Parts: sequence; C-alpha cells; structure tokens
Amino acid sequence: MQTDKEKQPFHMPSIILVLGLLVFGALIACFILEWDYFMCPQSERPFHVDFNRLRPSGRMGLIWSITGTVLIFFNLSYLIRRYLIGWHWLGSLRYWLGFHMMTGLIASMAIILHSTLIFSSPLATLAFWCLQLTTITGLSGMIFYMHFSLSIEKRQIQGHEPSPKVKCLLQTFRFLHRWLAIFLITTLLLHILVSIKFGNLWILGGRT
Repeated sequence: MQTDKEKQPFHMPSIILVLGLLVFGALIACFILEWDYFMCPQSERPFHVDFNRLRPSGRMGLIWSITGTVLIFFNLSYLIRRYLIGWHWLGSLRYWLGFHMMTGLIASMAIILHSTLIFSSPLATLAFWCLQLTTITGLSGMIFYMHFSLSIEKRQIQGHEPSPKVKCLLQTFRFLHRWLAIFLITTLLLHILVSIKFGNLWILGGRT
C-alpha cells in the first residue's frame, strides 16, 4: 500500500536543485568569460592567445571533456537505483531522480565548453547532438510529468486512470529519451576511443 509521501507528485529536492544550479551557473559564467574565443572563426583560433588551453584537446578542453563524461556515467546510476527499488537503504528515489536530472544538465554544459561549438569530425558532431537531444527530451519529459502529476494523482485517488493522451505523451518522452541515451553512450565511447587513438592530447604527450 502506498504511503501519502509516495503519492505526492515529484518535485526537485531543494539541496540538489540549489547545488545543481550553482554548478550550472558557474559553467555558464565560464562560457561567458571565454565568449571571444567561442565566437572566433575556426581559421583564426590557432592564433588566439587561449587556443592551446581551450581547444578540445587542450588542458581546459580535456578537463571539460572528462567532467562531462564522468557525469554522464554517474547519471546512469539512477537506472540501477530504479531496478533496485526495494533497496531503501540506498536512499530516496526522488533524490536519485533529482541527481539524474542535474548531472545530465551539467554534463551537457560541460560538453558544450569542451566542444567550443566547433566539431572536428562527424562522430564528435553526432555525440554532441545526441547528448543535447537526450538532455532536452529528459527535461521536457520531466517538466511535462511535473505539470500533469497533480491531475494524474487526483484521478488515481478518485479511482480513475490517467487519460490515454497523457499516458501516450509520457511514454513517447520515455521512449525517445531511452533510445537517445543508448545512442549517446555508443557514440560517446567511439568518440573517446578515436580521440585516444588519433587525437593530439596533451595528457598523452601531445603538444600543449
């Protein structure tokens, strides 16, 4: 039997929301501070004073890459928690979902900083847009759920099922988000392997 707490509609835990927005805001501040480099034409970037630091294979570029990649894989821990629904000692599923949302949003911004809005290969382009679309569908689906959750909950209390239209829209968001995430992980792993094999990475001895 569900408790009253379990029947409440989802809302983002305050601590996750505040910390997540602070980190996301810091990344946006980094983007604004480096705006002149990001807006610089590709042909002129090698002559920019910050080129070796900000290029995707440079020091900051790789830091953003590693940050985004780690957050993406941490983000997947929510799926493990969902399947271990009975393991209450792991913490509230609501907190895990909030963590899932915020890590996805922060990872998306970190990868934007890593890419510097110019893509070196079709694979990098594909991985980038898979991540952005995965983030968009995930956030859109959650906003949609939060918007309709009260009406859905009331219908459930009254003994009625959610409308077929609402169910269909929720299932569509979940389907798109799930398969985009699978495609993202595939392209991301390929991009990492290609970068390690052929990239000029300072961390592996490439020029700085």
